[in-house]
Amino acid sequence: MRRALAATALAVALGGCAGAPVSGFDTGRYVAADLAEAEHPADGICNSPVPERPVTILDAALTPLRLRATATQRFHPLPEDASHAFALYDKMTAHRPRPVYDSEVLVRIDGQDRWLPIQSPVRSFWGRQLAEGQPVTLFVTRFACVLGEDAAADRALLTINEYEVEPVGPSESP
Repeated sequence: MRRALAATALAVALGGCAGAPVSGFDTGRYVAADLAEAEHPADGICNSPVPERPVTILDAALTPLRLRATATQRFHPLPEDASHAFALYDKMTAHRPRPVYDSEVLVRIDGQDRWLPIQSPVRSFWGRQLAEGQPVTLFVTRFACVLGEDAAADRALLTINEYEVEPVGPSESP
């Protein structure tokens, strides 16, 4: 019963994030964070000792975070580690619907480049609304921690659910 409730909560939490810039999107539940907090949270989920590698650890809390970033127009197909994490989620939740992530976008957060999975409907707006180098606020969910063959390959799987375009500079008055 407890596992079924957790699975339902996961599906609802992810499903509620679908869509591209929508006025009803609840940005208030997303906590401001920097890249270090997102990738190495105080709860230790991404630093868990594991008996063997590689391993994927799903974040059952689906921690919602707000990150300031710089946009690019560089995309690539979803890599194997992210596909594997989504497949684990699907098995755990008995294939309840979740947003579709089929690609990653390169963003710069706190001066570091990161490839993040982006919801398919959000990607369609991204290309039309954001210019290369545009400041943006990302609303992401820490979906999983992927611990690779060695620590250098570790990454937090942060999924882009929504974004807000930030002004480029101060508005000029005539």
